Amino acid sequence: LEGHGRCNRKLPTYFHTSHPQLVGALRRSPLWIQTSAVLYGANKARCKQSIAKSHRLQAAAGKDKGKIVINGTGYGGHFRAVQGFKYIGKRP
Repeated sequence: LEGHGRCNRKLPTYFHTSHPQLVGALRRSPLWIQTSAVLYGANKARCKQSIAKSHRLQAAAGKDKGKIVINGTGYGGHFRAVQGFKYIGKRP
């Protein structure tokens, strides 16, 4: 809440979790507000394509020298809800 981001701007703290008990605790806490909820995972194939595109762009720019490229990865494709929360701190 008191942190400073780029250009001396205060930036909020966001937290994403799929843990049911942690979600419940954050919902009950007056210090956090819920900002998002996704009830199922994203398209894993689309994510895999995005990761591959990023590797190609880095290779074209010469920025991936010595880095390990892992094929066959991707995020999403799961069926667990992911929920986002924003830290608002204590209210006066």
